Amino acid sequence: MTFTALHPEHGALDSTARDLGCGWSWERVHRVRPRVPLTCPECGHGLHAKLSPAPRRLRYFAHDPCAPRCELAEQDLDHHLLKLEIVSAARQAGAHAQLEASGTGWRADVLAITPGGRRVAWQVQLASIAAADMRQRAGRMAAEDIAACWVALGTGEHWLAEQPAVGVHPPDGAGGWRIAAGLLRLVAQTPDPARGLPPVCWNQVPDVTLDDFVAWVLMGRAVPRRFEENPKVWFGGWTAPAYLERARVVLIGEQKTARRPARPPVRRGTGWRRVERFGTGWSGSGSRRGSRGSSSGSCTSAAAASPRRGSAWPTARV
Repeated sequence: MTFTALHPEHGALDSTARDLGCGWSWERVHRVRPRVPLTCPECGHGLHAKLSPAPRRLRYFAHDPCAPRCELAEQDLDHHLLKLEIVSAARQAGAHAQLEASGTGWRADVLAITPGGRRVAWQVQLASIAAADMRQRAGRMAAEDIAACWVALGTGEHWLAEQPAVGVHPPDGAGGWRIAAGLLRLVAQTPDPARGLPPVCWNQVPDVTLDDFVAWVLMGRAVPRRFEENPKVWFGGWTAPAYLERARVVLIGEQKTARRPARPPVRRGTGWRRVERFGTGWSGSGSRRGSRGSSSGSCTSAAAASPRRGSAWPTARV
């Protein structure tokens, strides 16, 4: 199963586009005789147009019999449905979106190009993958000035805390795909110098649809949670530019505090007390403080992976 096919004269055909991306109607390729010559963009084997059973009635291309092993054919239904949701959301946001786009050493499930020319590659990653492999793939795209966003099912993938990625929940009958992890906001908390807790922490933004998130990324309202001036400090997921700037100010303040010489003990009456100083609550991507499912309250990558639950903070859209 694939949503794209190659035609010898018209090039790439996209079953999700109203005109197949080439000015043709679906009836030009579906159940016509003689058959339209179509091939798979991945393996080169022959394809034919099909419709899935009711009520979904998805338009797609299927491999002819005796097909070789093909990565597109081995993708499961959730993978295809996620790609369909992302490409539809990107088009609704005003971007040009292409399925199964490829370049030098990389392939994207969806490549979205904004009217301003910004390119974002969307990667649906449902199979296990090492974080190092993801960095290599993202590096190949970055060499061509393409940003990447990874999409996983649920919240359990370890790389959600290290990559510009989100976890999603499938539709449950009450709506479409929803963000489960990776979209965060900065909220205030009571600082605790003894535990090294800063005055702010990262919390998951609740009740956001995948459609909204895709639009926010393409419009620049959601950005990767990283700090360009300090490449050693990296946090996974996405946030709003205003939250990122506020976090940068807090981080710089903590770094300045950490560089100051400690004050000597101060004599107070007959006893001694030590002047407590604000601890550093930040760490790079190598940090693993905190446990999955509960937040340490600090601005760490662990807090991004598992924001605290039961937050009393009101819902805020990025």
